[in-house]
Amino acid sequence: MVLINSKVNLKESTLSSIRELKTPNLILYVLAFNLTLAFIFAAIRNDFLYIIHANFLPFDSLYEELLIVLFIAPLSETVLYQYAIIDITLFLSKLMFKKELIILSIILSAICYSWSHLYDYIYMTQMVISGLSYSIFYTLIKQRNMNAFLYSFIVHVVSNLLVLGLNIFNETIRQ
Repeated sequence: MVLINSKVNLKESTLSSIRELKTPNLILYVLAFNLTLAFIFAAIRNDFLYIIHANFLPFDSLYEELLIVLFIAPLSETVLYQYAIIDITLFLSKLMFKKELIILSIILSAICYSWSHLYDYIYMTQMVISGLSYSIFYTLIKQRNMNAFLYSFIVHVVSNLLVLGLNIFNETIRQ
């Protein structure tokens, strides 16, 4: 019985610690988490050039890559995977079950996010974890009655910018 209570207390204390973080700190934690995740998976793949684009789209220029990686992809992914999936799941669960199923919406969002990054299973695994961080962030900001869409979009852009910077840095070192 003591073990069960200690697990519940640990879960509750962790959740309350995250909920109590000030928004700027929460943003920094999500960015640091996703950057660390990119490093870990790049090390697993032994290829730092694989971090963002995964050889999916050959870009004609740096400007095209910047437009897609720093604007189009984060915007479309925030619309589809955070805003639409989370909000629709919360709305439908409240309608059907009389309560919002937040965990279900977060998991569903992360899985769908990873499906859009189906280059291979290692990258998809990285994107499930990254998708979880974006979804949790979106949900926490939404619960604070702040503009969750805008904050999530900005965090996604900055995450992509950091990783894109690493890619460009590593490409110049390899040349």
